[in-house]
Amino acid sequence: MKIKLLTTAMLICTALTTYAQCLNGGCDVGMSRSAIENGVFVGHYEDGEKLGLGISYLYNPEGSSIIYANYINDKPNGVVYQQDILTSDEITVHTFKNHQNGSIIYPAFRFTKENKKTKIEVAFKENDWKKYEGDQVEGELQIKNVLFDGSPAFLALNGKDQVMALSATISHIELLSSEPQEKYYNPLQLSSKDNRLVINVFPKAGADETEFKTSLDWDMEKPQEAVWYYKRYFNNELVYKFNYEDVLELPSAQDIKQQKLEKAFEFIAEQVDDYDFEKGYEGKAKDFIDILNDIKERAARKGLTASSTYDITMTKLHLINGDKVKSLQFAQNACDKTPSSYDIITNLIKTEFTEHTDILPMLKKEERLAAASDE
Repeated sequence: MKIKLLTTAMLICTALTTYAQCLNGGCDVGMSRSAIENGVFVGHYEDGEKLGLGISYLYNPEGSSIIYANYINDKPNGVVYQQDILTSDEITVHTFKNHQNGSIIYPAFRFTKENKKTKIEVAFKENDWKKYEGDQVEGELQIKNVLFDGSPAFLALNGKDQVMALSATISHIELLSSEPQEKYYNPLQLSSKDNRLVINVFPKAGADETEFKTSLDWDMEKPQEAVWYYKRYFNNELVYKFNYEDVLELPSAQDIKQQKLEKAFEFIAEQVDDYDFEKGYEGKAKDFIDILNDIKERAARKGLTASSTYDITMTKLHLINGDKVKSLQFAQNACDKTPSSYDIITNLIKTEFTEHTDILPMLKKEERLAAASDE
């Protein structure tokens, strides 16, 4: 029973040992922000894994990069769009690569914009960018030029299967979503036009219900004031809406770990309140004390602190064991942490441990200070 209680309590506070790179939001379930190499990631998490539209911000000596991708089981699925801004040369590079379970599916496209000119490149394998010069074929891979709504568009094919479809002009780039039956289904739909970036993720028909539709709307007309809005839908109903400032205001990873630790202490406190110590196992109070101390020691190694819930529960357990000195010690700790603890402990002693009412005066800080000065 002791092992079972400890295991249950530790399951409640599993965040004490996971998601070490999380910055805001917990990175367990919901919108969160986490640290990655050379930058940060912002997006939705489900059971600690990236799910749906995620945005990575990367920084390097040459400039900055923003990567937009749809994630399933923590891996990119569909077209990944990367925008590199080279600050010294005022060049913007747009790269599109399709992914399936994290692996790149070629061909891929790259558009470089400089001084109102656009250079188009294609790649049929890693780091093999070539200038686009009309329809091209390499083995089973090919690039075809077509028209889409009167504008030039490009198809990337792997055998007979479409890898991606792009429409591009000097003023805008549009990534077209796939048909559900396509082998390399691309859920990411993107439009960058007139200083406005709009991205939508449409899960494949029949996908698991956790596959939420997500969208991003970013007005970039004034880059220094640009604000993006991240929306998440389930069954076409808005689940939540965030901008970057909202994400920064989410609880920190440490705050969430502290919250989970408190839930573990509350769980043990409930077990203590429900246990019949008069009829039950004689050493049960000591078992509970050992469990609480074990949780506290594990938490301390993660930089977390025990709350007044821990001290109040320890007060009760030591009163049950008849240890007046330790009861007073934990009761005083609880009152120092939370003023409301005084009323809770007073009620506990007056209703369940009336023989120990003489320790109540020592719970008030002014009484303790007066006693200390008399010594």
